[in-house]
Amino acid sequence: MTPSDAGSMEQLTMQEVQPENSLACEEKISSSKKSSAVSSSSENRRKKISLARDLISQSPWLSKRALAKQFGIARSTLYRPGKLREKDKRYLGQILLIMKDNPDYGQPRIALEMGRNIKVVKRVMKKYGLRTKKRKMSGEPIQIFRTA
Repeated sequence: MTPSDAGSMEQLTMQEVQPENSLACEEKISSSKKSSAVSSSSENRRKKISLARDLISQSPWLSKRALAKQFGIARSTLYRPGKLREKDKRYLGQILLIMKDNPDYGQPRIALEMGRNIKVVKRVMKKYGLRTKKRKMSGEPIQIFRTA
């Protein structure tokens, strides 16, 4: 196979896949938009990356360069998936166990119990929509008056 054949093969395969990809991308993005607000650019970027990775996993013969150009993302994002998602799921399990055992613990105490940085705990709790239990005030609130 000559280099010109490989280039024409790449163009041919991308032309065959392009209408399906663009329609699938538009459908996924439009269906996941919230009705009251426009989704942010980072959400769209993540959706494009996940869609492109799905396409590569389904059909590895597709050119990563052409896919990246079509979706407007960096080619380097298509090679190695991030490890953060796996770590976050593991941290989520630990956080839920700690919150179950100690419902009054806030983020600093959860981080201390896990032996992790509080930034990790805050990020994971925000990502999965977890909130700590708010404490009720006991007794009367203290009022301080200044006298002149």
